[in-house]
Amino acid sequence: MAGGADEAQFTDYDADMAAVKQDGVALRHVKTQTPELCTEAVKQNGWALYYVKTQTPELCVAARQSIASKNYHRHKEMIAALETRLPRDVAKLVMEFAQAKPFTT
Repeated sequence: MAGGADEAQFTDYDADMAAVKQDGVALRHVKTQTPELCTEAVKQNGWALYYVKTQTPELCVAARQSIASKNYHRHKEMIAALETRLPRDVAKLVMEFAQAKPFTT
């Protein structure tokens, strides 16, 4: 068995972490979300907050910073929603609207 010891050390967590570091939205495929995985996903792509099962104020702030740093300033309402920590279903609607109709400045 080639690489048996190395393969045994590679866990789903490692694969999940690598995936969310490359594309935060990959969080939607993660079965067991940890705070660390969610933080990395949201840092990589603020829109990954949509897939976070347990949203926290800290994750909302990280999402806002990620979105703002990538010049998504046209989504002012979404950023405001993240800052005030709207309920998940309301935040979901705001994000869907923002993605369908970009706000202009």
